Amino acid sequence: MHGVELTAGLCAAVCAVQLLMAALIAPTADGDWFPGRHLIPVLPLATPLVALGLRRMPRVGIALALVSVGIAVWVYVDARWAGGALATVASHQPSIRPDE
Repeated sequence: MHGVELTAGLCAAVCAVQLLMAALIAPTADGDWFPGRHLIPVLPLATPLVALGLRRMPRVGIALALVSVGIAVWVYVDARWAGGALATVASHQPSIRPDE
């Protein structure tokens, strides 16, 4: 195994542990904050995984990048010129949590 694969394996293990901790130990996802805030510390560790994936399958990586940019543009255009109907519809959905 090369150093690149070992580094990617270590990064993947740390990301998996953080995901497990966020899923099991996070007190709640409700509030005024971003629900995925527990996963933000491992975002830099996802960089080697992305680099390895792009190295092995560049066409798939380019396609996923284009889809991601397209979605980001769609959300920006909706928020900027369409009155934010996408966010308005999502914010009026009933909570999936039972009332306490």
